[in-house]
Amino acid sequence: MIAAALLAVSIAATSPGAATGAHEPIRFESLAWDATREDVARSLAARHYVREAAAEPGDEAVWSGRAFGRHVHVTPEFDANGVLIALNVRVDADERGSALQRYLELVAAMRRRHGPWTAQVEPGRPVTEERIDREGRLRRYGDRTAATLWVGADDAAAAVQLGRDDSLWLRYESPRWNALHPDEAGDDDQR
Repeated sequence: MIAAALLAVSIAATSPGAATGAHEPIRFESLAWDATREDVARSLAARHYVREAAAEPGDEAVWSGRAFGRHVHVTPEFDANGVLIALNVRVDADERGSALQRYLELVAAMRRRHGPWTAQVEPGRPVTEERIDREGRLRRYGDRTAATLWVGADDAAAAVQLGRDDSLWLRYESPRWNALHPDEAGDDDQR
């Protein structure tokens, strides 16, 4: 889903240079892909993450803690067999800079961990031009967006995304994600 969504955007750029040195595999907090719910809970608790109350009965657990020097909320996703397949990490806003500054800091931290990115949508605002009469134009700017994608040698992926409401997200996907969700990967390519 990450790779298909980012690569479908026509502005995606290629990786800036070759990776130097050893880099960590694409995982959050060293959680093993295909770990059970119990293993994920134990691992997050051992790292001082706290389980939050579920918003709705049956919702996956959300864990709060610290990652990348910021307060985060982590929502693991499990496949039909109950093993870890993806994680969503929402980074809380704080007084240490704008959403764009937080995004750039997180991209830099991910680059140090995982090497050069695979694709990037530079920070910007989509522009819509509309004619208001024969002589003039009205320009409207959309919300600021940006995204950076890493794909590992094992096909695990991670993406940092600056959301429309200045939210900052980090998504991790297992090497098996695309095989389990072929309909999501294929839809973007056919548009």
